[in-house]
Amino acid sequence: MMRRNLIYTAITRAKKKVILVGQKKMLYMAIHRDDTSKRNTMLGARVNAWIHRLEERKAAEQYAEESSPEQPLLQAD
Repeated sequence: MMRRNLIYTAITRAKKKVILVGQKKMLYMAIHRDDTSKRNTMLGARVNAWIHRLEERKAAEQYAEESSPEQPLLQAD
């Protein structure tokens, strides 16, 4: 089944020339169809997980810096 995104991809990847073969009515229907199915790439979830891990790492580093003040190596009495 032809969809708008597939036609767009085919046309925009052409290097020199595009030749469309088929019925005009089917092409028209495909261009005006905007019911692209949901893509299950999990990209959004992966980016969110990465950001969450990065924030946790920064928080842990910040906590480590705040909770352990530098102790002098030699202390004069």
